[in-house]
Amino acid sequence: MSLKKSFKLLLIALLCFSATNVSALPQKRINRESQHIYRLTLADKKGGKYSLSHPERFLSSKSLERRQKQGLQVDSTDLPLSEKYINAVKKTGAVVTGGSKWLNTLLVSNCKPDVLTKLNKLGFIKKIEQVWEAPDTLYAPPVRDTLTSAAQTKKENVDPYYGMGDTQIGLLNGKPLHEAGYKGKGMTIAIVDGGYMNADRIALLSNINILGSRNFASTHTETIFSEVDHGTMVLSCIGANQPGLFVGTAPDADFW
Repeated sequence: MSLKKSFKLLLIALLCFSATNVSALPQKRINRESQHIYRLTLADKKGGKYSLSHPERFLSSKSLERRQKQGLQVDSTDLPLSEKYINAVKKTGAVVTGGSKWLNTLLVSNCKPDVLTKLNKLGFIKKIEQVWEAPDTLYAPPVRDTLTSAAQTKKENVDPYYGMGDTQIGLLNGKPLHEAGYKGKGMTIAIVDGGYMNADRIALLSNINILGSRNFASTHTETIFSEVDHGTMVLSCIGANQPGLFVGTAPDADFW
């Protein structure tokens, strides 16, 4: 197996690898207003303005190049959701809060009984499922001064370069890849998780190159940086780049 392929597999493995907790700093309590969210499974993607004959109109050149290199064909799951169907759903009074082109589903809220009745009459909807019910409250876990802990750990017998990241890079046998120059440079990694509490404020993560973010699920106004902290831990495992304190497995990569 080539080093480059090994590095890709390592990055995939890390998306499922729990991290040392670096989500310190005070965390806010989040209160969500009363609401219900439903998932609508759509029958097809008819009525959209895109076609498989012109994938460059809805996929980036980088995505197309990657697919060609890996032998992956563009198919109907890559097509954006049908605009015709989305507009029809909106006309019922439902508020579209998200969706998945790969699953061909929409997330909607404000589904009062009369709105649900209208949705059930739309022939292109195969299934309607309630997937969220509020009010719901998230309570912040105890605050941990992780940076102080990291500085203290540095004085102990830890790797002078990887710091607290030494154990995980060793378990995954990633050091040979780093020594060969594979640290993620030129690679873009998308991390999909429940939240990234304080990832925009923690000094230990300040030099991670985050290209941008998007909230796919929640309908409230809080950003992903005030949600739960599991994504923060995963991000730190992969992208942290503080020699002597914590170096992740792809410190030179870019992140979404």
